[in-house]
Amino acid sequence: MRHFARYNNTLAKLRPIAERALEPETVSLSRDTSSGIPTAWWRMATKHHHDIRVSHNLHTTNERGGNMRSYVRSVVLHELGHAIYSERDSSKVATLPAKTGAPFQLVNIFEDARIEYLMRRDRCVDGSKLTDKTGAPRVKYLW
Repeated sequence: MRHFARYNNTLAKLRPIAERALEPETVSLSRDTSSGIPTAWWRMATKHHHDIRVSHNLHTTNERGGNMRSYVRSVVLHELGHAIYSERDSSKVATLPAKTGAPFQLVNIFEDARIEYLMRRDRCVDGSKLTDKTGAPRVKYLW
C-alpha cells in the first residue's frame, strides 16, 4: 500500500510538467488497476485529451531496485514521449502490423526506441525541456 501513496505523490508532481508540454491539450495521470499492463500506457482519450495510466504493480517491474520515485518519473516521462511524438490516430496505429508484417509488440518496441531517441535528442528526458525557447510545447507528429 505504501507504493500507492508514492505513485500518487509522484503523479501529482508530474502533472504540471505534462500539462505544460501538451498545452493547450489536457492530460490525466492516474493509477491503472485493471488493464494487466505491468508498467504504463498512453492513449488519446479524446481529440484534445491524453490519458496516461501507471500500473498499480509498477513496483514489481523495478528490476534494478533503484529509487521508486525516479522509476515512476521515468515511466511517466516515457509515456509523455508517446503523447508528444507518437501517432495519435489509433486506427492508423492498428494498421502498422499488417503494413510491416511485424506483430504489434515488435512495432511497439521500435516505437518505444524511436520516442526515447527523440526525447534524448530534444533533451527532454527529465521533463525540463518539453517546451521550446518561447514556451510553446514541443508537440511533433513524425509518423
